[in-house]
Parts: sequence; C-alpha cells; structure tokens
Amino acid sequence: MIRMPRMRMNEIDSPIFTVVEALFLSGVVVILVWLIVKVCKRRTYRELGLQSHGHIWHRTDFIRRPTYCSACIELCLSGRYCSSCNIRICTNESCFQAAKVRSKCKYLLPRNSYDSVTQTPHHWVKGNLPLESVCMVCQETCGDSPGIVDVQCAWCGRCKHDKCVSQDTFCDLGQHRALILPPTSTNLKAVGRGKNKRLILDGLVQPSHIHGWIPLIILANPKSGGQDGERVMEGMMRRLNPLQVINLVEIPPDKALGMCSLLPEVTWYVIVCGGDGTVGWVLSAIDQMRFKNPPSVGIIPLGTGNDLARVLGWGEGYKEDPLSDILNDIEHAQTVMMDRWKVNICNSKRFGVEQPPKRLILNNYFGIGCDAGVALKFHRRRQRHPGLFMSRFFNKAWYLLYGAKDVLKQSCKSLHSKIELWLDDKKVELPALEGIVVLNINSWSAGCTVWNDTAEGTLTQSKLDDGLLEVIGLYSSLHIGAIQVQMDQPLRIGQAQCVKVMLKDTVPVQIDGEPWLQKPSLVTIEHHKQSSMLKKLPHENISWSLSSKSLPDFATD
Repeated sequence: MIRMPRMRMNEIDSPIFTVVEALFLSGVVVILVWLIVKVCKRRTYRELGLQSHGHIWHRTDFIRRPTYCSACIELCLSGRYCSSCNIRICTNESCFQAAKVRSKCKYLLPRNSYDSVTQTPHHWVKGNLPLESVCMVCQETCGDSPGIVDVQCAWCGRCKHDKCVSQDTFCDLGQHRALILPPTSTNLKAVGRGKNKRLILDGLVQPSHIHGWIPLIILANPKSGGQDGERVMEGMMRRLNPLQVINLVEIPPDKALGMCSLLPEVTWYVIVCGGDGTVGWVLSAIDQMRFKNPPSVGIIPLGTGNDLARVLGWGEGYKEDPLSDILNDIEHAQTVMMDRWKVNICNSKRFGVEQPPKRLILNNYFGIGCDAGVALKFHRRRQRHPGLFMSRFFNKAWYLLYGAKDVLKQSCKSLHSKIELWLDDKKVELPALEGIVVLNINSWSAGCTVWNDTAEGTLTQSKLDDGLLEVIGLYSSLHIGAIQVQMDQPLRIGQAQCVKVMLKDTVPVQIDGEPWLQKPSLVTIEHHKQSSMLKKLPHENISWSLSSKSLPDFATD
C-alpha cells in the first residue's frame, strides 16, 4: 500500500494556498452576484408562451361568410384562424405547416427593422377582408372578389387594393392608438430552442409620436360568462397588441402586471374581464406590487352579480357590445378613488389554543346570515356540477331556487341572538333579523340599490370614497326577494368607519360573493386604502372625433 505524505500546517498556510483560496472565494462571489442579477432582472420579463412565429390559433367553422385558405387559396368551411392577425387556414395539415413558416404574426417583426424609425409600418394580411371594405387610397370597394385578394392592416384595420399597396405609408395604429402598445416600443427576446422556444418581454420604450398615450392591459378570465370571456380576449387581441391581452388562467395577475414596472412613470389602465371575484384578485395583486404610480382599474363585467361594475357604470353584464365602442369608453373614462377595507377575523380559542387570525380584503360587501347561506349553497353546487352554471341566466335561476328554499327552511332564524354588532365602538341593539350586510358600494345582490340617496338624520349618502361603511339588516330571504323587485327596503342600521361583529355561533358569511361557514369569532372591518378605478362616462358627456369613428373595424366570425 502506498501512503500519501501528510501536509504540514505551515505548507497549508503557504502563500500559494492563500492565493488559490482567494481566487476560489472571488469566483463564488462573482457567480452569486451574477445569479442575483439574473433573478432580479427576470422579474421584469413577461413570458408570452408563444411559438416562434407568434400566431395564436383557434379552430372554428367559417359559416358566417365565404372564407379562403391563405395557403392553398381554396374556399374552406372550417379550419384555423389567428386571433391576432386574422390569417385563416383550412383543415389541411400541410397548409397549416406552410402558414407557420411563411406568415409572421403582426407584432413579431424583426426588432432591428425599428431601430431607425419611430412609427409602425403597416402589417398587411392578404385576403378575407370584412364585408363592404373600402380602399384607403382610391376610396373604392375592395375585397369583394372571390379568392385571396386585396389586403387589410392587422394594426389599424385599413384596407387596400393589391394595386394600391405600392403607395404605402406608416401605420397610425387606428382609432385606438392612444391605448395600444406599439411594436416599436417593445423589446422582445427569444429564449429556448426548438419546441421550447418562447418569447419574453425584455423592455419597453415610451412612444413619442402618440399624443395622450395611456397603455392598456386586458386581464381576462376566459371561464367567466360562458364563452364571453374567450370572445372578448380574441377581439381585444385583434384590436390591440396581443402582448396587452393576458389569460389569467395561464398567467397570474402579479406576473402580468410586471409590465407596468417597465415604464413606472407612465399611467397604465388595467381592464379586468371577469366577475367581482376576479376584480378583487387583480386589486390585491396591485397592492402586492407596490407601484409608485398604481394603474387605474376598469371592468368588462362577465360575472353573475357584477355589482362593482354596475356602480362604476360598466353595466350589469357583457351583451356582445362592439369592442371598439368599449375601447372608446375606456379611453374617455373618468378616474375615481374607491375605499377598500381590511377584514380581520380572530377565531375563538379551541381547547385553550388560540387560532391564527384570518385577514381578507373587502371591496363590495360583507354578508352574514341568510344571503350568505344562499350564496354558500350556490357555491357548493357549482363546485360539484360546474356544467350547470354556464351562463348568467342559469346562475340567477339557481340563486332564485335556493332563495325560495330558504324562505321555507329559515336556516338563519334568530340570527340577532347569535351575533353582537358595534359601529365605531358603539353597541347596536338588533331587532329580529336573519341577515346583516356591511356595504362599501351602493349595489348588492346583482344590482339592488339598498342605500337610497336621500340623507336621513345622521345618515349620509353612500359614496365610493367617503371612508364610511353602510350597514343594513334583512328580515328573511322573502325580504330579500321583495327588495330585489323593489317592493320593500332593507333596514338601515347605520354608518361607521369601523365595524365589529361578534359571532357567538357558526354562521354563513361571504365577502364579495365568496361564501363560507364561519365559526365563533370576532370580525373587525377597518379602512385599508383607496384604489384608482375607471368610471364609464355617459355617451352624452363624450365628444366623439369624426375622424376616429370613420376608421374601419375588424370583422369577426
């Protein structure tokens, strides 16, 4: 056996080992700094999850109008289309593969082509123009011949004859240019290889040639409102930069809102396509991001109740209104501040052990008793059988059914004996009630205005930014039905800056439509902060531009 000689301590402490050790430690420090920089920088990226040519394909039947395949130029009744640039392909797989190679989507143009210009070139898509299209050059009808003829810009929507394309100009991005993120402002970076190749948003530049630029982000929940959510997403991708339209099922709002941090000094608009729960999710994500200049939030209502959207003027629900009209409403919307509240729930001790508190955010209302019980039954049935809740009409029918059952069962009878209520540290003696609702907005239970505008004694009108909560009482589920058909009014208990409720027994509660059974606890509601919201103005208060209204819109299938 060969024995290795032992090193003496003075050999280890020699200058050679000191230099090696210093180099090793320096290398470790450099690697750690590099990793930290990469991680911090990655937080500003937005992964797009698109293929190298960027098309966003959907399968459909082309039955509303004659459609020709962009690859084989044959008439087709079904196939695929891109919701971004509107290129259309038949069911033939070879045509699909050819389109992926030859045709690039509108915002995936080479970055170096923008280095010497500040304006966006037209992105012409050949064929399948909207009906009654007019050439922007000669003002004559175009796109009315069979086959793949004439072109339409995927950015501004303008059309041209094939013979007029040579007279090209820069694209002004159309009537919604003030809301669009121009491709000349985006720095896209491709990462990965092969099938794993994807794009990330590496940076943004504020455009200098667009007056009054307010970039828009669409956060859409495609599961809301039946198929409405998906249709709104596709339509917005057609009219805006697809980078601005984000599917919340794939990308959570905290990551999507990272786009705002790339231009922190710019005022952003965020439009939430979903229900009240989705709006609350986005508002909480904005809180977590801690922006110096928080974005203003608007709503395209796709939920069941949509109470916050009603108060802000966006309506009771999406009714397939033209998306161009909605974008005009967003551009001219008024910015208002809305109070938001923190709800602290301190549970009672169990077996002498103190339970951890629960902290939630209240945007619309907090309900206790019969209204929360009906919402809880609806919520449990929807979780078990989601296929039965595919539209607002059927959702409201289920609410009506469970409300009618509760009229007979009276599951929250004698609620007043199970709770204690304090308004600004003053205890309130309650009459016989089955429900209590603490309101932040003057809309409840799918549009019921329960706090009338006339002042009464020490009570004032309900406002979004008054720093006050309104508290009402409900006698029964039958009383709720009478309120909904405007045959009765709720009991107006009072207003307060701080509301406390002691729950002596397990009762159903809900916050903004999210119900659960709450065990004995102390519920405290205090002011959290104010958030910037977008309120839709009546059309008579908006001065429309004739030049912008005359621009063409995009056709849909």
